[in-house]
Amino acid sequence: GGVDAKESLPSLEVEKSLLEEGINVVELFAMTDLCKTNSDARRLINQGGAMVQDQKITDIKLTIDSSWVEEGELILRAGKKRYFRIVVS
Repeated sequence: GGVDAKESLPSLEVEKSLLEEGINVVELFAMTDLCKTNSDARRLINQGGAMVQDQKITDIKLTIDSSWVEEGELILRAGKKRYFRIVVS
């Protein structure tokens, strides 16, 4: 199944400036409900369970910036079923 019900995903609004400077992918995941701490996020990425916009994230040093944003949002995924939507305002 796709992510048709995007509006029903848990979401967080962030300022556009945050992504213009770029944010470390670990910090980004830790900001969401998908991971409680940076070490949770690192573990998720190291285990291959983290995705941003359907791309698997393997590098904990990766910077996510505004080039990743599509239609004003980022869709993060942890594992197969847990999604989180970051709305850029």
